[in-house]
Amino acid sequence: MADKPRVTYAIVYARCGARVFPCHWILPDGQCSCGTADCRDNPKRRGKHPLHGGWQNEATCDEAVIKQLWAADPLANIGVACGKGSNLTVPDVDGAVGLDQLHDLEQKYGALPNAPRLITGSRGNHLMFEYQEGLSNSVRWAPGLDLRTEGGYVIGHGSSNAFGRYEFEVGHSLKDLPRAKMPDWLIDAIRKGQGGSTNGTNGNGTRFKVPEEPIHEGEGRNNFLFRAGRSMKAQHFGADAIEAALEATNRKQCKPPIGADEFKSILKSVFTQPDSADFKGAQSADGDADAASVQAEPIKSLNVRALLELEVAPRDYILDPVLRTRETGMIWAWRGTGKTYASLAIAYAIASGGQILKWKAPKPRRVVYIDGEMPVETLKERLASIVTGANEEPPDDDYLRIVTADLQDLSLPNLAAPEGQAAFEPHIKDAEVIFLDSISTLCWGGRGENDSDSWLPLQQWALRLRREGKTVIFIHHAGKGGTQRGTSRREDVLDISIHLSQPSDYQPDQGARFEVHFL
Repeated sequence: MADKPRVTYAIVYARCGARVFPCHWILPDGQCSCGTADCRDNPKRRGKHPLHGGWQNEATCDEAVIKQLWAADPLANIGVACGKGSNLTVPDVDGAVGLDQLHDLEQKYGALPNAPRLITGSRGNHLMFEYQEGLSNSVRWAPGLDLRTEGGYVIGHGSSNAFGRYEFEVGHSLKDLPRAKMPDWLIDAIRKGQGGSTNGTNGNGTRFKVPEEPIHEGEGRNNFLFRAGRSMKAQHFGADAIEAALEATNRKQCKPPIGADEFKSILKSVFTQPDSADFKGAQSADGDADAASVQAEPIKSLNVRALLELEVAPRDYILDPVLRTRETGMIWAWRGTGKTYASLAIAYAIASGGQILKWKAPKPRRVVYIDGEMPVETLKERLASIVTGANEEPPDDDYLRIVTADLQDLSLPNLAAPEGQAAFEPHIKDAEVIFLDSISTLCWGGRGENDSDSWLPLQQWALRLRREGKTVIFIHHAGKGGTQRGTSRREDVLDISIHLSQPSDYQPDQGARFEVHFL
């Protein structure tokens, strides 16, 4: 059945008392209509931000105004303003992590009341409750759970983002059901997760959580800066240091940055609100203490004798003599050199206890190969060629498992985010060696691969896997200058770096022919 014009859905929201405004939309090539680098580098943002500045004033229930707005941009997604004016407070349930967390809360406290429920493009949920005073917009008040209320917004039914379409669950639209009253247990859980009592700032000993991704307009920028400042104040930072840190954070993480007058108002609130004795410092969204926190876990140390007497498992060769257990490595090359074919061949040799070039796998090991960019047909062709030419086979089929983007209902999750790393855990828990092909397609959050800080979440994850005894191999592209593309900070934690390059006499009809350089 043909889809209705989006203005039709916007008018339905208005008739249900929800104020709406136009947002950017998804183009046929999957990009955002805004055309900015922010959306090119971050698919999660595409089609989810306001078309015009000042959306809070533009949001309306006036049908004549709505028709004018969508006449100018008929494909515009529908932004739905939350808060008192729309009588909406909306818990935003993000993907499998959020759904599991919400299920756990319901198991503990009781089922949620029947309320309008929207299924988002990434298959999360928006739960539509009556406006609840005393709560603020927040990102990750619990794992996978955000909140949108006064000053925030959600994307509405009939819209689409980079991952799919927004649609009300059957029988659960705003026309089918009234907004439900939020149960007390959910209000208390949100307040606790926001790090406070009635004002959502502090007071119950819960640490403020720093989100991994930028905070966009309508996602709680003011609340984020306020709570970050309160965290620093509780740790006895001086006023100048707090102001400088919040200015830098506003520029770096708030999209767009909050204006000067509004920023001064937030800063004043940071310094004038009384402290709470049990308030703790900041922590990242995955629970690890922030560098500035005075609540960090104790650091362990050993004297020389204890270290020398410490029993440590030997690092055995996985591929003799180039790769051992508990190592991190990178294979990188120009596009078209054959790095994926070579990496697949190495993975198959390790899984089968076979040989590639002059490198021998002493025994078969369990391997997971995660591919984020190759069409599944090409992947099949290359694996078939490798298997046909191999002398050994893995002991059983599960010794080499493949995760490929083409076979997913949605895109593969972002490995630069804690939720994405958690999503991969069931697939890698038994693996001894993990191949990640490639960094640019599996890690698409942050400020781009040229920024060294955007590498840090992935680096910490790889180091944790190494501590667990796993070997992690990154596949990466070479840049214009011939070195690996992006930040050189990646090299800091690599035990091995393999550069593949085509020989000077290479001809395109020779297929995957390359030289191997150890750096």
